[in-house]
Order: sequence, then structure tokens, then C-alpha cells
Amino acid sequence: LGIKVELLVPDRKNFIKDDPFEFYKISKNFTIKKLSCLDLMGIPFLKKFTFWLESFSFYLSVKSYIIKNKFDAYYTRDLLVAFFLSKQIKNIFYEAHSLPIKPDNKYIKTWNRVKGLLVISGGIKKDLLSFGVEENKIMIARDAVDLEKFKIVETQLESRDKLHLDDHEKIVLYAGHLYEWKGADVVAQAAKYLTETQVYLVGGTADDVKNFKKKYSFANLHIVGFVPHEQIPRWLKAADILVLPNSAKEK
Repeated sequence: LGIKVELLVPDRKNFIKDDPFEFYKISKNFTIKKLSCLDLMGIPFLKKFTFWLESFSFYLSVKSYIIKNKFDAYYTRDLLVAFFLSKQIKNIFYEAHSLPIKPDNKYIKTWNRVKGLLVISGGIKKDLLSFGVEENKIMIARDAVDLEKFKIVETQLESRDKLHLDDHEKIVLYAGHLYEWKGADVVAQAAKYLTETQVYLVGGTADDVKNFKKKYSFANLHIVGFVPHEQIPRWLKAADILVLPNSAKEK
């Protein structure tokens, strides 16, 4: 739209070393600025405390940066950034992908102070309304996908050949993070009983993959781990059945 956009991100360790524009295959029509923060996510204890400490250090860097570089509007998914900046700045927009079951004052004040809230589902909007947020402040912007990138011309056999998969085996495939709420554990456990199929889990962080390989070691279960996003359409095309057994145990 011709609007100048700058993305501020915390400068943390990341196992992905690619250029972000190349990694996500997006146009280089905005700039990315890395800001210093305490990188504490690798600490194995006091996770909640270290998360908030890291978030607060990032907020301080953001505040320092925008004092020197004025913008017309600010859009964030970081609660602490939205909470503190909305005390001083009017044009704060906050994007929420989930809500706490019992939000404390920090959440309530943020929701009421920001100029607009963007949520990814009608359910989240409904919950915000129940917490007293004005409806005209809420916009639903659901998670999306570029379907064109998945309309690949390769056949199933061609996809399997490029991925070095057997042409004749029956493949059940799950693609995504290995989160419990997504049902990745269910797929892994089910492999034990799906003896006539090969079960593939594609995705997950290095730590999650390591833990899954320790927990599940069936001969027909293949825990592939992370692959570049551009390879996902090929993996999906190679499978016979795609599964996403989201758990109903978590809201």
C-alpha cells in the first residue's frame, strides 16, 4: 500500500540462519531491525520468570528505539510491549492468538487501552467481549495460507522419489510443530498399531524431535524434524493420508 513498515525483533540465538525474506519467500518491501534483549530462553529452569524478564528487556529496547524513531502506528504481538507502550501512545494495535483462562489486570488494562485488537478466531473475540472489551475495537484476522504454493505439479510418485521415500508403502503424515495440543503425540502413539503403514512426523524444534525419538521408537515411525517451508507441499503430496488430531484437552 506504499506505507513504510519496519519490523522490530529481539536479537536472540536462532537455529535458522537463512535470510528471513528468503526463508519465508516474501517480498523485501519492509525493513527488519534487531534490538538487543536478554536471551534467556535456553535456561532450563524458572521458564516463566525468564520469559517475562526477556520480554521486559525487549520492551526497554523497543521504547528506546521508538523515542528516537517516531512512527504513526505500532502493531505488536508482545503483551508487555502493548501493556507499557499503551500507557503513553494511542496508536497501539495488539494481535492475540490465545487468551489466559483468568486474565489478570495486565491483560485487562492492555485490551482496554490499545486502539485495536486483532484476533485469529471468533472464539477469542467472544471471550474478549465477555471480559468487557468493546466490540468495535476487535477485528478477526484468521490464520491463512497461500494455497497457490501448494498446487504443485509433481505427482505423488515424483514427490516420493525426490524425498527418497518408497513408492509402494502406505504413508500417514503429520506436518507441524510437535505440540501436545496439536495431537502429535497421538500420531506417534498410533504408529504402534498402524503396522501396515509408515507414519511420518514432519516438523518440530530440535529439542522436541530429540524428546520424541526417546519416547517413541517404532520401526514404522519416522520423526523427520524441521524442513524448510517450501518443501512442505512435496511432503503433503507424497502421503496417502494427512492427519491433524488436535487434542480437546486444551482450550
